[in-house]
Amino acid sequence: MRKIVIVVEGSKDAYFLHELILQRFSGYFLRQDNHSAESEKQVKPMKLVSKDGGIAVDLYWVSGYGQIKNMKNELIRSADIGAADEFVSGLVFDSDVPPEVGANEKHAGHGPRSKEILKLLKIPEEKWDEALQYVFLFPDNEGDGDLEVVLRAAVRESPEHQSFFEKCWTPFEDEVGRIPANVPTRKSMMNEYKAAFDSQAWDTNGLNLNFARAGDLWNWSAPQLEPLVDFLGKLLTGPATDGLGACLI
Repeated sequence: MRKIVIVVEGSKDAYFLHELILQRFSGYFLRQDNHSAESEKQVKPMKLVSKDGGIAVDLYWVSGYGQIKNMKNELIRSADIGAADEFVSGLVFDSDVPPEVGANEKHAGHGPRSKEILKLLKIPEEKWDEALQYVFLFPDNEGDGDLEVVLRAAVRESPEHQSFFEKCWTPFEDEVGRIPANVPTRKSMMNEYKAAFDSQAWDTNGLNLNFARAGDLWNWSAPQLEPLVDFLGKLLTGPATDGLGACLI
């Protein structure tokens, strides 16, 4: 069996990746009864097993990139994984926006965030190039941003869905800015988009996590998803390697 461990920044990221894998790697994975939105209870890790039983995925999440230092054991091959089995581990986090463009996050932006994550994991600098093969930062592993940038790009192209932003959200932001008041965040924007088209969007533990039930809101083949799909494909089916764990030993 090939065991894959992926650690992400938050629960929404885990639910998004869970659904993306089901959508884009349907040749390997089938949606099971326990993948229904109603059964999602923020159980950690979220699990996926391929239809032939040859691939098992564990999706963990932490509360902010600073907590990644507590996940080192999960990223390393455990004793219960047989020597003949394959193991690979990786990270998917936000790069966020650097301070010079108005953010107040420390170590924000693709380059600084990548280095800070590797430092938190205490990976020796001589292993950084290898380790970065197993780290993906939203939105595209090159630029600055977060999951919400990806979600906005993956909104269905239908007029009714795009109109939410063009005719509703953008005018709303403009009016808020004239008050003046704090402009709502991208996170708020994408949460409200989901809620606008899914009356049960807030039912899962009070959080807007549901990607399975609201699957028709998204274009899972959007070009902006391809860098992440390529990264996941390498973890799921690429060469046998311990992934990020190999750099932690």
